Order: sequence, then C-alpha cells, then structure tokens
Amino acid sequence: MIRSTEPFLVIKRKSSIYQGDASEILSLVLPRHGRVVILTDENVARCHPELVGRYPHLLVGQGERAKSLAAARQLYLQFIELGVDRSWWVVGIGGGVVCDLAGFVASTYMRGLKFGFVPTTLLAQVDASVGGKNAVNLNGYKNMVGTFTQPHFVICDSKLLHSLPVREFRAGMAEVIKAAIIGNADLFMKLEFLTNRRMRMGFKHLDQVIRAAIEVKAAIVQHDEKEQGERKLLNLGHTFAHAIEKCEPKFNHGEAVAVGILIACRIATRLGLMREEEVALIARVIGEHQLPLSAPPYLIPKFLRAIAKDKKRAGDRLSVILPQGIGSCRIHSMTFEELSELFPKECGYC
Repeated sequence: MIRSTEPFLVIKRKSSIYQGDASEILSLVLPRHGRVVILTDENVARCHPELVGRYPHLLVGQGERAKSLAAARQLYLQFIELGVDRSWWVVGIGGGVVCDLAGFVASTYMRGLKFGFVPTTLLAQVDASVGGKNAVNLNGYKNMVGTFTQPHFVICDSKLLHSLPVREFRAGMAEVIKAAIIGNADLFMKLEFLTNRRMRMGFKHLDQVIRAAIEVKAAIVQHDEKEQGERKLLNLGHTFAHAIEKCEPKFNHGEAVAVGILIACRIATRLGLMREEEVALIARVIGEHQLPLSAPPYLIPKFLRAIAKDKKRAGDRLSVILPQGIGSCRIHSMTFEELSELFPKECGYC
C-alpha cells in the first residue's frame, strides 16, 4: 500500500495530489482552528465519521439529481447561516457528485473559497476530483454550468474504497480503462490480468492503478487546464455516455462511459483509425471488469437528440474523441450528420 504525507503530484503548481491516510493528511493541510466546512452525503457521514465529525458538515443528496443549481443555492444559504467567509475552507468528502458540487459551490461563493477533496469512490479518485472541472447539471444535461478551478488538495486513500459497493467499484474501473486507452498502454496491459476482485483484496495493485490513471489525466491538464485543445482527449466516450445517462437512467456514469468508449472505437474503425483486433481487446477488458458492452439500440434516436445538445458542440460541429490504438487518441471534428451516419447500429460492441 502506498502511504505518504507528501504529494506525489502537483498540478499547475497549486493542486497537490496525495495518496495516503486521509485523516492524517487532512490534519496537515487544513487550518488547526476551525474555519472549515465539510460537504458530504449521508452514507459517507455514517461510514467515515472520523473524517467528517471533526468539523461542521452539511449533507447533500445522492445521485446526479443532487448535482443541481437548486442544491448549490441551498448550500449558499447554509454558508451564510454558518458565517462562512473568504477565510474558510470547503472540503468535499464523498463521490463524484459531492466533489463536483463542493468544487462548484466553493469556486463561486464570494467569488471563490479555498477547497479540497477526499474522494471516497474509485471513480472520484481517478477522475472527478482531479483536474479542476467543477460543475452541476441543468435539466438533465450533464455538467452544463461550471467552472475551471483547481482544488488545493486531493487525498486518495484506497482504504476508503473497502466498503464501496461492487457496482460502484466497477464504475470507477471504466474511468481507469479510459485513462489507459488515452495515454498508458502499459496500464492497459496490467488491466488485462488484474481482476476487480484481486484489486479489492489487496491495496498494492489498486494504489498503483489509481496513481497511473491520475498521472495520465494530470499530464494532460498541465498542458491544457481550460480545455482549449489537448484536454478534450479526457472526454473519450463521454459525449456518448452523457447521452446514455440522460436517456437510460439504469446506467450509472461508469457503465455509460464503458459503452461510450466502445461506440467511439466502432466509429474509429469505420474511419480507418483503429484495427478491429484492438477494439475486440478493449471490449474483452471492459467485459472482464464486468462493465456493459452495449446500450439498448432502440434508444439510438434519443441518444442522438441528446448528443445534439452536448456542451462541447461548436456550431454545427462536434469534437469527438476517437482512439487510434491503445495508448493513443485524437480529436476528430465532424458534423452531427456525419456522426449520425457513423453511429454503430448495435450501440456498442456485440
């Protein structure tokens, strides 16, 4: 198990990423005398009172519906009641929804407070908490209102994943697989042989996988913090995933990302960017990590209508991230009509 009180990575010289005991590191990075408010959810508050209980804490709802402007407004009002001012720190302790909401509220209240994250899900540790994108949903559309503001710290403690439901662990693995396809072929090879069960039983492999996935994202964010170019690569599978989540609520984010990756792979093969054997290998690894390979094809018209409103659309063109092979992706600009023609009729990999 990787244990340290020193950051293993610093993004943009201001966002320190730690891997170690969350309680110990929190005591080092936060002020000793108050002026801290915790945002978390009911499950985390119950399971990790040692992290939540030492400071005033506010509970937020669970699930994507809790990540809204209405929820942010309620938190602003509670901050006013608590007397929160610019000297306070905000700490999000929880999964992706908690971290996104905490980062958004902290970034916008009084034009910005210091904030950090203790992500308690695998998905949040490898993706949602890292990189400085903080957003809420609007009318069912994912992350339509948000900011680019780096957290001052992110503490990834693999012990916190011990009680994570199996389905939530699998969802996080979708983001790990995504990171490997984008920029780390060696990590992908490791995922061919590391089962979810093996990683959950021993923290050594899990810590290594988490660190490798974060390093892929951090290297890209260092060059393009505001998503003007290279950072778009981190959206591999997400244009399709967000549409799937909106139209088919039974898919969680990681499950939708897994299918979205395979849709992107299918389009890449049709454009001659990727070999079928590589797509088959990616599908096998996704399947071995017990993630879905396809979404209901009868919903494709709904998916396409949702994609048409994707926030990454510019005029009549979309920037679609397509793999060129394992460890390499490219940004491909296409019209919505071109995308509709290329969209696989099986809606994934069958």
